Amino acid sequence: MSNTMLIAKNITKHYKTTPALHDVCISVPKGQIHGLLGPNGSGKSTFLKITSGILTYDEGRLTLDGQPFSSKTKSQVAFLPENNHLYEWMTVKDAVGFYKTFYDDFDEEHYKVLSADLKLEDDRKVTELAKGIRQQFCLCLILARKVKLYLLDEPLNGIDLLARERVISMIRKTTAPDNSIIITSHLINEIEILLDTVTFIRAGKVLLEGDCEQLRFEKQRSMADIYKEVMVRE
Repeated sequence: MSNTMLIAKNITKHYKTTPALHDVCISVPKGQIHGLLGPNGSGKSTFLKITSGILTYDEGRLTLDGQPFSSKTKSQVAFLPENNHLYEWMTVKDAVGFYKTFYDDFDEEHYKVLSADLKLEDDRKVTELAKGIRQQFCLCLILARKVKLYLLDEPLNGIDLLARERVISMIRKTTAPDNSIIITSHLINEIEILLDTVTFIRAGKVLLEGDCEQLRFEKQRSMADIYKEVMVRE
């Protein structure tokens, strides 16, 4: 059995005539958290949308746990978009009920563990929650699903320091040997503590990828400094 959860080979995507991804190759081991790091507009969100099945791609190949991507593998992927994905009319209770009904893999007990510190009121509308709380609530819902691959688009963006620590704790509580997590971010200092492997991307092209510990050892620098070096050099 393969130790690799996701393999993306030569993924290319255009929006009409505009290139979004060019020949992107990414490999994510099982049981690990992978950082897809790059500036805004680098193709990070496009890659996650392709991997989640929301977008199609023009060329390349994707496999999940050794299986070619299909409707079956799509059900084993949970995607947290950067912006709120819940209906405006939903209360907290409605949203939890929606996930319980729509996703057979939703683990309500794990949701309760993840969301305990948020102290959410069931009858509060999701749109009435503060932005940071709403973002963490959406993350709780996504991470409460029992899937093979979690895709988290900028989960630390727009939230304060204490909330970032809470989000990092949520992600760690979800990591397991039989799943993997891909996180996109431009907040390298904050996200580095979570990452096992990393891909640096800019303008839709992979600049560098590898094991975080090995990269830090080889270059004798923090991941944030490596990121700056790669982005400037390339």
